[in-house]
Amino acid sequence: NFDNVGNAMLSLFVISTLDGWMPVMYASLDATAVDKAPAQDSNPLGIIFIILYICVVAFALLNLFIGVVHFQFARIKLKQETNNQKLSEDQSHWKLVVESIAHLKTPRAIFPPSEAGIIGKIRLLCYKICQSKPFDHFMLGCIVLNTITMAMPYMGQPPDWTHMLDTSNIAFVVIFALEFVIKFTGLGVRTYWADGWNRFDFFVVVASLVDILFTFLSASFLRILRITRVSRVMRLSKRMEGVQLIMSTIVMSLSAFWTVGVLCMLIFYMYAYAGVLLFGQVQYGDHITDHCNYINFGAASLTLARVAT
Repeated sequence: NFDNVGNAMLSLFVISTLDGWMPVMYASLDATAVDKAPAQDSNPLGIIFIILYICVVAFALLNLFIGVVHFQFARIKLKQETNNQKLSEDQSHWKLVVESIAHLKTPRAIFPPSEAGIIGKIRLLCYKICQSKPFDHFMLGCIVLNTITMAMPYMGQPPDWTHMLDTSNIAFVVIFALEFVIKFTGLGVRTYWADGWNRFDFFVVVASLVDILFTFLSASFLRILRITRVSRVMRLSKRMEGVQLIMSTIVMSLSAFWTVGVLCMLIFYMYAYAGVLLFGQVQYGDHITDHCNYINFGAASLTLARVAT
């Protein structure tokens, strides 16, 4: 409750853990006046307060804490690497920038194909189409529309609705296949395959064609291939620079994830060991059960994993 500052801090702590915050939110929503019985949905400001607190504390501050830890980790690591070289802080940062630039991949130059012969003219036409802004905007619109139609199926939908969605899916697959043909013809094999996004587009097209093939063959046991349609949504990030920057940052940070993982494993090990010693003999009850206990190290580790999530 929020009767005093101490209880309020405990309640907010429960909310910040994102576990068991729903009863607090509903109680705040039904709260009325002091010493008055609660009434359903009588305090809508209560739910706004809870949601804002979750956004600020559970999300923003947690990410800020992780960012500060990562920054200090990179800073300490940089000092350790340059400690023996007697470099100043500015020189260390400059060394880091130079090393980062050295690891960057130079963008592959794209040149128009030759106009010699009929094939050359066709390739040049395809090259101009795939490099034009209207073509890029058209494909972006198709990806957005396809993303919307993928979210339209529902349980118990009429056959006409299913037929409409299947037809639209085939139309989008044909458009994506034509995009592949145009780009592959205009850019050539090496230039097309050198781009990772183009290889991903090729995978999406092949998976979509296989999905349609088995749909026509009524192979119900292979309908799991439909889940590959989700990969089409990832094509949106290709045309959004902000999303690309975040994905690149995640990829570049993968090398440091194992350090964090080792630290988490050490913390889990210490708490699991302490849990077995302190609570290993506790009798089963409402919360300590066959699936949640500390009778041995493995069970304690699973229990701590449940608590952490």
